[in-house]
Amino acid sequence: MKLKQVRLGIHTIELYAGKLKYHQIQKTIDHLVDQGSIQQIYSDSYSIDRHLKSTYLVARGVRMRLHQSHNKSNGISFAVNPSTLLAGSYQPLALYQPTKENVVEMQSHLADMFEEIHLSDHEMPILAPDELSLSRMDLTVDLWFSKDTDLSSLIRIFRKSMLPRHYKRRELEGKQDYFFELATKEISFKVYDKVYELTQNDRCPKKYRKERILRLEVSMRREAFLEKLGLKRKDDLLAMLKMGYDNVCTVISEFLDKLFPACGMHLPYPEAERKIQQSKLDSAIKEQMLFLLKKTSRGAGLDTAAQKWKETYSVVDIRKFHALMKQFDKLQVNPVTLTSREQQGIPCLRAVIEQELAHDRFRIKSPQILSGNDQKRSGNRLK
Repeated sequence: MKLKQVRLGIHTIELYAGKLKYHQIQKTIDHLVDQGSIQQIYSDSYSIDRHLKSTYLVARGVRMRLHQSHNKSNGISFAVNPSTLLAGSYQPLALYQPTKENVVEMQSHLADMFEEIHLSDHEMPILAPDELSLSRMDLTVDLWFSKDTDLSSLIRIFRKSMLPRHYKRRELEGKQDYFFELATKEISFKVYDKVYELTQNDRCPKKYRKERILRLEVSMRREAFLEKLGLKRKDDLLAMLKMGYDNVCTVISEFLDKLFPACGMHLPYPEAERKIQQSKLDSAIKEQMLFLLKKTSRGAGLDTAAQKWKETYSVVDIRKFHALMKQFDKLQVNPVTLTSREQQGIPCLRAVIEQELAHDRFRIKSPQILSGNDQKRSGNRLK
C-alpha cells in the first residue's frame, strides 16, 4: 500500500438567496415545473408552505433547494460545485482553489442562471450574485492510494477511532465498508471511498474506476466556519473561500488529532495483543492496555472502550488515558487494530496524513496534484 498523491481544495459551497418574496419564489417554481425538473420535499396541507428541490442546473454543477412560506422567510439554496460550474462540464474529482478571477467568473455564471430560472421581477434581476450568503463550504482532501490498497480497512480504522465530544456517528446501512461520518448540527467529518460513491451514482468515468481514492471531507455550515476560520459576517465571498482553502490542512489535521490519540501502527489484533503481552511494561499497565485493545476491537470504537476502561478501573483523572496512549506509542502499537484476516500493519493514518498535509509543497499555486518526484517520495513513506 502506497500513498501516491494528495489533492486538496474545496469541493462544494452553498450560497443562499434569502428574504425573497412569495411570488418571486413562485415564478421560479413555475418555470421549473414547466421544465419537469422539480420535486416537493415537504408541504403543509394547503400546499402553501413548501420545501422543494431541483436538479435543473445539475449538469452545470448547481443543485437547488427552494423554501416557500406565507409567514416566514422565502429563499433558495444553491449547492455549487465550483470546478464543474467553471469548466462547463462535470468534473468528478477536481477540487476548487479560489482566486479573484474565478470567483468573479463563478458569480457571472450564477447571474446568467438567475435570469434563466426567472428569478426576476418585470424582467429585472431581484438580486446580484454577490448578495448571496455563503452558508456552507466543504473542505476536502483526496488521498490517492496504490491499487493494492483495501480502502475498507482504512475506513474501518476511522470507524473504530475516538469520537470527539458532542459528535455522533452516522453510517449508511449496508455501506459501512465505503462510508463513515461523524457530525454535529453545524459541522461534519466524512471519510468515504470516492470511486465507489461515483460508481453507485453512475458518474464515474472509466479511467478512474480502478483508482483507490479515500476522501476526507469537513463540511461546515456558516456559524461553524465563521468561528473556526476567524471570519466576519461582512467578509466577501472571495475572502471567505480563500480562508477556507488556506486552512484545509489545519482543519483536517484537527480532526485527525482528535480521532487518533495514539500514533502507533495499526496491527492485526493478535499481533498487537502479543506485542503488549511480551513487553516489559508493568503487569497492571499491560492489563489495562489489553482491556482497552479488546474493547476497542469488539465495541463501537475507542471512545466506548475508554468509557468502559474508566468504569472498570475507577479512573477519574482523564490524564491517565493520555498516559496510557503514550504506553501504546512506546510499543508502536495502536489501540485501533485490524481484523485477523489482514496480514500487514498500517502506519498510523494520523501521522501519515499529517506528514503529507504539513509539507510546504501542498501550498504551491497549483496544489491539485503533486509532481512526479513528490508522488514517488510520498508513496515511499507508506511502503
